[in-house]
Amino acid sequence: MLGLGLTFITLGVAGLMVLPLLSITSVALFGAFMVVGILQMIQGITKAKEWKRRTLHIVMGLIYVLGGIFAMINPVLATAIYTLILGMSLMFIGFLRIAIAFQDKDVSQWTLMSLSGVLTAFLGHRSVHIRRPYNGRRQLHSYSPRCQGRA
Repeated sequence: MLGLGLTFITLGVAGLMVLPLLSITSVALFGAFMVVGILQMIQGITKAKEWKRRTLHIVMGLIYVLGGIFAMINPVLATAIYTLILGMSLMFIGFLRIAIAFQDKDVSQWTLMSLSGVLTAFLGHRSVHIRRPYNGRRQLHSYSPRCQGRA
């Protein structure tokens, strides 16, 4: 049992060390999925009967392809941008929860909802302001095979 425990600890530490590389890889894979997602857009374009709808599907398809190519070309910067967007979303959702909790004070658990909003906003603030994406980019840059020695 001791050997199994040591093995799990070793694998857990190794997994934590590889986390930035896995993050970059998953963003690049997500970019590839976005590029492949254009096939679904083409299906929508062919089924749309009006030019207005076709134009919207073409614009959405171009955005998907450009975003996917960007994520595959520069996954480090895409990871930083995704982190920034996620943090800002968490802050916004937290503030909305707080506002809703104060509007619904007659509900018995409004204090828990406001606490949930405070914690969500705090996590969003932490990911946006304390762990700035460009600092993470500098750290993640050292893991990129193209940028070895330039971090």
